[in-house]
Amino acid sequence: MYLQFISGAVSNGKGFVLTVMDIERCGGRLTATSEKANLTSPGYPYTYFNNLRCIWIITAENENETIALITKSSNINPNTESGNKWDGDMVRVFNGNTTEADQFLGAFNSFYTPAYYSSKDSLLIEFTTEGATTTEGFWMQYTARPEGNCNGTYMIYNTPAYVLSPGYPDSYQSDLECVIMIAEVLVPENMRLDVLSSEMEGNYPRCDNDSVTLFSVYGNDDEDTIGEFCGNSSISPVGPYYSNGMIMKLVFKTGSDTSGKGFRLQVSQSSRPVIPHPTHVCGPRFLNASTYPKFLQSPGYPVISQNNLDCVWTMTASDPKMMVRIDVIDSDVQTSIDYLSCKYSRVTAYNGPSIFNATILFWCGVSRPTLQSTGPAMTVQFQTKLSNDKRGFKLKYFETNETYRCGGTVNVTTSRATILTGPYLNSQDCHWTIHAPANTNIQINVTNVEVVFTPPSPTCDLGYLELYDGTNTGLSTPRRWCGKHDADYISSGNILTARLNSGATNRYRGLQMYLQAGHFDGSTNTILSAAVVDQYITSPNYPFDCPRITESSWKIEGGDNIFQINIVVKNSSLDLSDGCQNDYVEAFDGSDTNAPSLGRWCGKDKPTKTGSSSTMFLKFKSNSSLNVGRGFKILYILQTREIDTGFSQTAAIIASSAGAAGGLIALTLIFVGRRRERARRNKQPLITKKL
Repeated sequence: MYLQFISGAVSNGKGFVLTVMDIERCGGRLTATSEKANLTSPGYPYTYFNNLRCIWIITAENENETIALITKSSNINPNTESGNKWDGDMVRVFNGNTTEADQFLGAFNSFYTPAYYSSKDSLLIEFTTEGATTTEGFWMQYTARPEGNCNGTYMIYNTPAYVLSPGYPDSYQSDLECVIMIAEVLVPENMRLDVLSSEMEGNYPRCDNDSVTLFSVYGNDDEDTIGEFCGNSSISPVGPYYSNGMIMKLVFKTGSDTSGKGFRLQVSQSSRPVIPHPTHVCGPRFLNASTYPKFLQSPGYPVISQNNLDCVWTMTASDPKMMVRIDVIDSDVQTSIDYLSCKYSRVTAYNGPSIFNATILFWCGVSRPTLQSTGPAMTVQFQTKLSNDKRGFKLKYFETNETYRCGGTVNVTTSRATILTGPYLNSQDCHWTIHAPANTNIQINVTNVEVVFTPPSPTCDLGYLELYDGTNTGLSTPRRWCGKHDADYISSGNILTARLNSGATNRYRGLQMYLQAGHFDGSTNTILSAAVVDQYITSPNYPFDCPRITESSWKIEGGDNIFQINIVVKNSSLDLSDGCQNDYVEAFDGSDTNAPSLGRWCGKDKPTKTGSSSTMFLKFKSNSSLNVGRGFKILYILQTREIDTGFSQTAAIIASSAGAAGGLIALTLIFVGRRRERARRNKQPLITKKL
């Protein structure tokens, strides 16, 4: 560097002092050997300069070697004001001598110290800085190593890292065993591994030749298998896989045939919750399904299940075109009176290789469902809070290429619930005829929060469930159910028909119907509390058909007598008869049927009724007609009671009974209340002034 100092005619300045130092060049070509060499940012350990773009290409001394690049120290300005983790000064690393996107290995700034490994004999480092604050920069060490030396450690920060097999995208070597450790440094304590490209010998999921096996590492040599993949990911997609902790181990093994190009993986942070580490009593987590049935049973079966278990098993078919089917042979799982909630213990089946896949169903008690996946894997999770001397469960599983057959004749009993379940494929039309013992009826609970008939339409023509009282399936179609909500149904007799149409365009995740025989009464006698917000009453079985013989009542109470009850019939589909003698709803202006009647309606009438007080009584009755209808949905709300007397007379009455001050307060409340009601009706804001 050459410096020249020129002074003018007037010498009144203080002069200058310069510090001269050696710095690394901003970019260039470097050669890696078996000896460690240093690479630092310009000016290190002092501050680097603004508006830099430095590119170094490191090439191994020998063609059959690869490059290992380890960051020893880093302090690079990240420009946190933008909110984008890629903004600010940044180091980017690429495989080979190009900056093409498919050769990107990762990037970092701040105080992070990652490591990178090339798959070929060269590596490219790009360091860019902006016109903002500068810091001390970075210090790295690089070295060449034999291609067969493929072990390494990756540190995952706030930007993804990329893992390549040796030689990628060309063929890898034979007889390799690479052990790669991947650690997540920052919270949350989970990582996601995506297979961007994979081409190895083997036919997934049977990885008998070359394979990549992933493990969760918990410390003290305690680890669980996350998964295994091989073959061509463009034909059989695999992943994503989750570390389920801060450390993941990857083991890459090859045989003698190495014609494949290997793999390229992306590892990044994940906010996905960590699954509790299963106990050893659960047994092997990954199970291979075959055409010959195999068996799985809960820990301790058939004696006693332990408390606080959380076991997970994944059953995988031998071919991606196969599916996994499960038949529950025995089930004795602790439950509450409400067997639908399974809040004490439950068994849950998921449609895929993880508990984060869509739920097929869950069960407890003595239920013995049959279920099937839509792909080559199914996961079963067994969780216990209280076992109370229960046996647990035993099931058989096997692989099949037959589509799950829905429909047929189902016999239900009073001793235990029967479960009808999916998941169902597109364009399936399933019909079940359900029989219960004589002199009983049938209760159905339609549940499973994962069921999706979307988008729901008024006619549910994109997918629906229909229930018919008896064997008559020739009724009109408005009695359809779709959407995401649960539904209940009680039959009038011991025969019930169910029809599920899955539609042609949507892929539904499943449906779960609990069936049980017994002596169930659809009649209800309910006391409701009204409020100034909309609330609803529905007939038994709504939106399905009403039971044929039902008598239900609702007493609606509103508290303070300055209010009154208002009801609006939103939907109505009842048998129409002269004078509504067969099926009807009747409203009474009081607390029971002895109060004055506000009117009776049936058919498709949708009246509005307003009581004179804060109590109203509704009565619904259906006879034994075969065409009761869908029933009704009624809105009820509390509103301010109208004052019929004149303003001055009302004020006088209140003032004389409560005193002048009390009367003024009461009058103010009535005045504001009436204005509030008018504002609500007109959907206008309420504006009050001081009196």
